Amino acid sequence: MTKRYIIMFIVYTAIMAAIYTFIFTEKFGVAFVKSVIAGALFVGLYHLLVRWLAKRNRDA
Repeated sequence: MTKRYIIMFIVYTAIMAAIYTFIFTEKFGVAFVKSVIAGALFVGLYHLLVRWLAKRNRDA
């Protein structure tokens, strides 16, 4: 499970860094910091959603 989250974080961070750099024309350093924050939020929300759905299915 942790390995999947790490891979998701790396992929999402790379995609967001590219989007911030090329589409919004920001410096790579700023884009990388923003993408790391966005990646952490994305993986955190995904983790909470998966836990909530598992608990919901278990209770049903």
